[in-house]
Amino acid sequence: MQLGTDTTARLGIAAADTFFSKHDWLFREQTIHDWGIDAQVEPKENGRPTGKLIALQIKTGPSFFKRKSKDAIRHSISDSHLDYWLRHQLPVFIILHDNTRDETIWQKVERHLIDKTSSGNWYIDIPTRNRLDKRSLRFIEKSIAKDPTSFRRSLLALDYPIMQRVQRGPASLRVLEMNHKGLSFRGAWLRFGDADKPSADLTLERWAPSDSIHDYMATMFPWLDYLHAEPLEDPLGSIEAEEHKLRVKLNDVGQAFCSLENFYLNGKSPLTYPLQYREDDTFTEDEYSDWAFNRALGKDNT
Repeated sequence: MQLGTDTTARLGIAAADTFFSKHDWLFREQTIHDWGIDAQVEPKENGRPTGKLIALQIKTGPSFFKRKSKDAIRHSISDSHLDYWLRHQLPVFIILHDNTRDETIWQKVERHLIDKTSSGNWYIDIPTRNRLDKRSLRFIEKSIAKDPTSFRRSLLALDYPIMQRVQRGPASLRVLEMNHKGLSFRGAWLRFGDADKPSADLTLERWAPSDSIHDYMATMFPWLDYLHAEPLEDPLGSIEAEEHKLRVKLNDVGQAFCSLENFYLNGKSPLTYPLQYREDDTFTEDEYSDWAFNRALGKDNT
């Protein structure tokens, strides 16, 4: 049976999700503006998220395995995707999944692995020995930035598409807090427009062992300002779960990051005000030609 393109793509996402989840990694599909990045994964230690993130581009179907080069699959890369991946704050891995043979291989995107064909098209060779299995997890985890500075940069880059949507406003966020649990905060749900509509527009599976909602928001959403839209029900923490209903908007960090991303993409527009000249310094055309000629010769023009 011939599967549709969307169905085939979902099989690759599902295969990657199953693999990483089976090995106790968090798998989060990129559901908004998945341009060049389909998902991100995060390993856990002792059942807790580590904050170490990588980005995945997942391509599915036997057609992606047709271009073989020795012991590798040659994968074409567009100019725009190459530029995006190489400047991405997260390490980026390409995953190819053949749903007809249940075969999955991978390669990290690194500048020295990228090459060009004789016709000028970019490509990367993905070794067939790089099977997505338990042994490969060690290599993948070594590629993850672990220091707090890199983590903060990575989080902002990952959340940029969400920032753009929140920037258009209005937006609200609900966060579930489980009392008396090691992982007390267990997910967040964004709504755009009507804060009381029954279904969230975006589910974010961000679990954390934070001491308070303020610690949680500072770690998971450092680019948001927020206020509780409704009072909490349980001041003593006696009930099992509490839902924080927040009104949110971009803070100075979010606004600055969006401005920088716009600059990275579009550059800076030059100023256009007219230049002013002192009247006593105005040259005739002949005087200016003499001055420019003498200056080119290195002579004193005074």
